[in-house]
Amino acid sequence: MALTIAMINQKGGVGKTTTAVNLSAALAAAGWRTLLVDLDPHAGATAAVGLRGSDRAFGSYALVLHSRPLEEVIVPTVVPGLFLVPGTIHLTSAEWELAAVAEPRFQLRGSVQRLNGDFDIVLIDSPPALGYLSLNALNAADRVLVPVQAEFLSVEGLTLLSHTLKRLEGTPATRPENVAILLTMVHNWSRYAAQVVTDIRHHFGRRVLATEIPRDDAVSEAATHGLPAVLYRPGSAGAAAYLDLTVELIDRYTTRPVYHRDITLPQAAATRLAELHHRRTLIAERLHQWLEDTSLPFHDALNGDHSHRRAGAAAAVLATGDGAALAPQARLDDGRMVRPAREQVLAILVVMLAGALISALSLGATWPTLLAAGLAALN
Repeated sequence: MALTIAMINQKGGVGKTTTAVNLSAALAAAGWRTLLVDLDPHAGATAAVGLRGSDRAFGSYALVLHSRPLEEVIVPTVVPGLFLVPGTIHLTSAEWELAAVAEPRFQLRGSVQRLNGDFDIVLIDSPPALGYLSLNALNAADRVLVPVQAEFLSVEGLTLLSHTLKRLEGTPATRPENVAILLTMVHNWSRYAAQVVTDIRHHFGRRVLATEIPRDDAVSEAATHGLPAVLYRPGSAGAAAYLDLTVELIDRYTTRPVYHRDITLPQAAATRLAELHHRRTLIAERLHQWLEDTSLPFHDALNGDHSHRRAGAAAAVLATGDGAALAPQARLDDGRMVRPAREQVLAILVVMLAGALISALSLGATWPTLLAAGLAALN
């Protein structure tokens, strides 16, 4: 039976869909037969894996509301090994339609249970609300993953969500041991964000995953091209973090720590770290092979120059096995870390100039005098 993970958060804009898409792609690269179910009426996950509106004939609406067989609504994506139950605009009416049926919270569970080994893992992207669609995701899932942005309002939403999940502890997926919290859009340079991260880790303890997803323009940009960031720009900090998340979840949900009688605890920990490093390298290698295989459909979305750069970045990830170490250089090569720094310098110069003008005027200087001095300086 497939492991099923529901992405849940009643607050929008916390990286839930982005996490579902990139985690699905990385799991597929790890060799897992992966199914992504898009239950969000916005259908962001559907668009982010390259499916156009004309391809969304039936989708999750038909699966949940009309009990259509899964094999009729599953479609392939541009990512090898990743399949999708697409979201459609019809899901906007699903909430009140489900209110009129018997057992409205359990319409999806039977379909997932009937997969019969066709997939290794199912990821469900739920809407940003705790309505019937999200309750269907919770009742169909074995585990819950809660993406949370490292900001105060998101923390408030997480507190409310935790109370809601506690009321639903009769559902196996919502038991505390089955709920994991993922920190997303983390500003690594912000003391405020660091304090929020510290508070969340202190309050929720082991439920918070070790991996943190940094704020990265490459992740947002990838969705506009209909690709996961792990393929669109594999050398970016965000893509590297999603590879780390994939390995952490595989280790968390499918294996046990390697503690053996004839080895000491430090040796066991070293063995586990070596295994995780090897798994991560294998995923990066598979992504690199896909980038080199021009017959795959997602190459239509890649610009020629950019594809060479991304392939090189993927090769560097493979060589180093450390995407976090690679990410700053990859972003410098792309010019994306230089631009913010340049903007900051210009802002400082503008403030300094404005301050100098105000000081000169307060000392009795006139505008003609200042203008003449400026022209003389330019000459």
